Amino acid sequence: MSGHSKWATIKRHKAVVDQKRGAAYAKMAREIIVAAKMGGPDPAANFRLRTAIERAKAEGVEAHGLPAKRAGAVGGAAMARPSVAHAREGGRSGGQACGADDLISVGDRGVERGAASV
Repeated sequence: MSGHSKWATIKRHKAVVDQKRGAAYAKMAREIIVAAKMGGPDPAANFRLRTAIERAKAEGVEAHGLPAKRAGAVGGAAMARPSVAHAREGGRSGGQACGADDLISVGDRGVERGAASV
């Protein structure tokens, strides 16, 4: 026997699959939004956007939401909060340099007060 009931087994399996699918969709949508903001909504003219769309299709993300993500990123209604890209540099022990790029939805989150944002 495979547990209490067949439905319980299906439900647990479906929850895991849906969680992975949701995480992949969120990641691909974020990449598409950033690429559209940086270079415009036209995939023919924006290489980064074209690459993000190809990766989303390879991951199995449904294509019906992609035009809305692109339109919202460049000023449509789908994107309500503005995002700010930050580049940070720092040093580690032993003189090693490290850098990080991040994208945040509120301009002052994660940045020290009084520091100039990039």
